[in-house]
Amino acid sequence: SIIDNISLLYGASSIQSTSGALGGNINLNNKPDWNNKISGKFLQAVGSYKTFNDFLQFNIGNKHIQSKTRIFNNYSKNNFKFLNKNNADIDTATGEYIYPLQENKNAEYQQYGLLQEVYTRKKNITFSLKYWYQKTDRSLPRLNTYEGDDYSNINKQMDENHRLVGEIIRYGNKSKLN
Repeated sequence: SIIDNISLLYGASSIQSTSGALGGNINLNNKPDWNNKISGKFLQAVGSYKTFNDFLQFNIGNKHIQSKTRIFNNYSKNNFKFLNKNNADIDTATGEYIYPLQENKNAEYQQYGLLQEVYTRKKNITFSLKYWYQKTDRSLPRLNTYEGDDYSNINKQMDENHRLVGEIIRYGNKSKLN
């Protein structure tokens, strides 16, 4: 929801936009709407296992400057039940395996972030500045073969990213310098 346009360049055709990507590349593009005065968008999704996705976008500007602010939050308890075929008891009377029905524990995650874009143009030159912040907190579930205490061997991972990109484009009669 934070990307306006996604395109795939496969094989050697990807060299037109970058070097060293002979296998291909995925282009993520956002562009200003120079006719926009003020607009917004809100999306929300709810799924199984207590999963919630929220997205808010606010745009404001005129024919010379545009601003896009996008905020997102994704959360899931991720607590589904499963038949654990990696950890079984044996029925002493029949000799058959008895597989326990377990709940996926310590598998929740939350990811949230912000994408702020500012575009300005004057005559044949366009300038943009984009800042993307993203933080992810996730718990890593235990192995299905783990038989220890419920409160031991709990792992968590936290990632935090900041990205800042500036771009200047100059349009000529038959050319474009980026």
